[in-house]
Amino acid sequence: MENAFEILVIVLSTFLAIFLLLGIIFTIILIKLAKKMTAVMEKTEEAVNNVETATSFLKNAAGPLAAGKVIMNIFELFTNNKKGRG
Repeated sequence: MENAFEILVIVLSTFLAIFLLLGIIFTIILIKLAKKMTAVMEKTEEAVNNVETATSFLKNAAGPLAAGKVIMNIFELFTNNKKGRG
């Protein structure tokens, strides 16, 4: 009966060691994955900030650009009419 207990202890301790090793490896992989996800999120946040900056610039520049385009259209209208008369 003692042999059966010794064999059972050896088998159980072997499985425990394997599960502990797999747990440690899995934890290390999860930590590396979390660090990569953090880096990706930071880059994404930076890209969003750049897009927001460009959008606000375009929104602020849209008014003067529209006024300039109207003035250019009027100027072209008058220059085209003068060319047609002459």
